[in-house]
Amino acid sequence: MTLPRFVVVKSNHNKKYLRYLKQEDGEEDAPAGFLKFTGEEARSHYAKYEVEMAKSTENKGFVHIRCCYNNKYWVRVNGTDKFEGDVLIVAGADEPEEDQSKPSRTLFEPVYVDPIDDEDDDNKPDDKAEDDLEEDSQVVQFRHVQLGRYTCLHNDSDALVLFGGSNSATDDPNNLESRDVCTVVNWESLVILPKHVVFKGDDDNYITA
Repeated sequence: MTLPRFVVVKSNHNKKYLRYLKQEDGEEDAPAGFLKFTGEEARSHYAKYEVEMAKSTENKGFVHIRCCYNNKYWVRVNGTDKFEGDVLIVAGADEPEEDQSKPSRTLFEPVYVDPIDDEDDDNKPDDKAEDDLEEDSQVVQFRHVQLGRYTCLHNDSDALVLFGGSNSATDDPNNLESRDVCTVVNWESLVILPKHVVFKGDDDNYITA
């Protein structure tokens, strides 16, 4: 199983898309390449990422993830004063790095989630949540290869950031709404209309307001 080349990443916890935040977005004391699960629109170019397979044989199955807006790769950084003690994952690396000895390593392992299928289980999402999962999508966790931990939403609900701090002992991977579970959607499956469109009916007349 492999991920599509171009994807959007949706949190199964707060149902928002992971997006790149620009400086003018007003996020105080945020590091460069800051990522947050606050996107409302899957088709936004701030929410588009490219998945690149690792090249070395010893890293088979691992991937690099590049933010298509600023052309930089996911990489770990120590949190600023606002996120003291946290290891953030930001779109901040200029090049992919596979050297295991370097803290700038950009490798992640997609862990494919096989959700439980039990009608009586409390962890099973309701029909609305199931309908909300796009057809051309995969449910995954992303494990930072060097840290050995999963990326997830920040515990503070006021700072919904992607950070390297989850482990399988505290987040149930079978629970579709766990903080470290995401739905990865194939970007190329999204229907993106031009900014301005016209619609023509079967009678050859155009629709007007």
